Amino acid sequence: MQINESIKLYREAIELHPFDRVDYSASFYNLANALVSRYRAEQEPPDIHEAIALHRKALKTRVPGHSERSKSLCDLAYALWSRYRCEDDVSDIREAVKLHRETLALRPPGHPERSTTLNNLGYALNARYTRERERSDLHEAIKIYRDALELRPAGHRGRSVVLLNLAQTLRTRYECENNHAIIRESIKFHCEALELSSRKRLPETSGTLNNLANTLYDLYKAEHRASDIRESVRLYRLSLRMRPPPHPGRLTVLVNLANALKSRYKQDGNKPDICEAIGLYQEALNFHPPDHVDRPSGLQNIANALWFRYEHEHVKDSTDIADAIQLLRNVLSARPPGHPDREATLKNLAGALKSRYKYERNHQDKREAVELFDEARKNYNNANQVGD
Repeated sequence: MQINESIKLYREAIELHPFDRVDYSASFYNLANALVSRYRAEQEPPDIHEAIALHRKALKTRVPGHSERSKSLCDLAYALWSRYRCEDDVSDIREAVKLHRETLALRPPGHPERSTTLNNLGYALNARYTRERERSDLHEAIKIYRDALELRPAGHRGRSVVLLNLAQTLRTRYECENNHAIIRESIKFHCEALELSSRKRLPETSGTLNNLANTLYDLYKAEHRASDIRESVRLYRLSLRMRPPPHPGRLTVLVNLANALKSRYKQDGNKPDICEAIGLYQEALNFHPPDHVDRPSGLQNIANALWFRYEHEHVKDSTDIADAIQLLRNVLSARPPGHPDREATLKNLAGALKSRYKYERNHQDKREAVELFDEARKNYNNANQVGD
């Protein structure tokens, strides 16, 4: 591979250069970036660890005042963020934020890379917020993205990236504050980003469609306007068409579209919606083979949709609730005592049994539901005692 050959040559260059040569730091820097590129492709931890160590060496030689210092700061921050995404060590994202701030100080207003640095800092703050839930990080990320957007006016080739980041961060803030003005602003920026990506036929168009659909779905859940759920479903369908099997992002859109159709069925009672939702959940399950960690969640989605259809249809189909109960039993088997989701699964299965008892009056269902609710209550009490 070309990247392996580049890494080999950079290693040879380091061996050839005496430490007092001016281009020694460049050799560290170039090898580090090549290792980061290979890490992104192959996800081998030794590559990212070595890259970070090399970036630190390069930065040590690029003291304050060095013309290349800001590049070293920026790329070390990126390498730390890359490692954080896989290893989840909070110290990496904290250091990345600090380094992006230092980079920004070296790229004042008027610097050609200022908007990129603002965007990078916003991204790192957003990632730290996701981990530590400090609201100040979220608010600062929004302000920084707004500053970056001002530096990328209409026609700027990098405008759509900042629009998406700002729109998504506003959506995150809406989830915390439930302010409808915030979600509407997020929708506005998503719409502009979608217009830009569609016009240029950018590869991220399917993701932008999905993100806009998510935001409209949020608004629908808050305000229950039929037009919002209709548009959300339409956009999910468009996104799904752009992610044919075996596209790695197809699973996300399958589940999102199924969730939206299930919600629309609850509002309109249109049976084809819930039938399609069940089919989509079943397709999504194909992404999770029997030993996959997320397979129980996929089974639960199907079970809940079948149960939902059983509850809401005037003519009850006993196979729906029977299949739902069997699937929930399978989920429970995959979540033994001590599993964090066992309590919720116990309640879910008990609820489905209670629902069948309500319509079919099988007393065995009632007895089992009571036993399951009792076990769920004991699980809750034990967990609280451990927490105390």
